[in-house]
Amino acid sequence: MINRLLQFIENQHVSVRFFELSIGASNGVIRKAIANSTDIQSKWVAKIVENYPQLSAEWLLIGKGEMLRNAEPDKKKDDVYKAMYSDLQDKYIDLKGKYIDVQDKYADLQQEVKYQQKGDILSELVIV
Repeated sequence: MINRLLQFIENQHVSVRFFELSIGASNGVIRKAIANSTDIQSKWVAKIVENYPQLSAEWLLIGKGEMLRNAEPDKKKDDVYKAMYSDLQDKYIDLKGKYIDVQDKYADLQQEVKYQQKGDILSELVIV
């Protein structure tokens, strides 16, 4: 069955990781099963059939019939892409804020170094 699942993933032109995300699986659930040629839990099969109505469950489970049922536009894939994009935007905003904080801290440290250097020069002058 896992080989048929890999065929379906390739047919959908998505990565295994994208496929895992689309069914709510953690990173590696499907990838490891493919790498080890082991079957997946029935809960994942149910999620796959639920999220990919164009996939024939009969074909996936026992290899009978055609891979795809009536071809319908896959709104689920678009929803996952939108969710991933939104998540990336949030991460970008967070990282940009952290970057600005680091820049501010760097500027403060540069000022401290300048004051320290001025202090060292003044103390040398006083000693001389």
